[in-house]
Amino acid sequence: FKPGIMVTQARSRCVDGYWRSALRTVNLRIASLDFRIVRALARSVPPSMARTAGSFGWLCDARVLLALGGLGIPCAPARSNSRAAAVRFTATIGVTTMLHHTMKRVILQARPDRTIPNGLDENTGRAFDAMPSGHAMHAGAIASFFASGPQAPAIWFLSGALAGTRVLTLAHWPSGV
Repeated sequence: FKPGIMVTQARSRCVDGYWRSALRTVNLRIASLDFRIVRALARSVPPSMARTAGSFGWLCDARVLLALGGLGIPCAPARSNSRAAAVRFTATIGVTTMLHHTMKRVILQARPDRTIPNGLDENTGRAFDAMPSGHAMHAGAIASFFASGPQAPAIWFLSGALAGTRVLTLAHWPSGV
């Protein structure tokens, strides 16, 4: 493989279930450092540990976060700070989700579990959806929403650890997280 970027004009073609016709796509090749890190993880991380790390993915799933924010809006008393916070939270996750899906339609990068042999039984996501990690983007959005005051370093640490599980499960390259 050769590291680098290749820009192609998309014609009406179906890639990973998305019709990419009006967009220019950027085919990202894997950086050599990313390849070495993920290959070392695939060799050294036991499959049970990778499965455990993958089970935390639902914490940053867009559907779960939007549902939580959506439930918070009608449940909070009218004209309260908690209702305004629920609206801001839902808007933050909604914008992050739109940005994430737009970027995935433009950037094509093969997932590590399709490139490097590993001990896991199933593949993660669509084959060319490695960049960017939606879970990592949502973890950052959640951290930026809640991180204020003395607990901010702990929130950012947990957000980074949650994003790191995406590399452990071979769902994303380190540069995509």
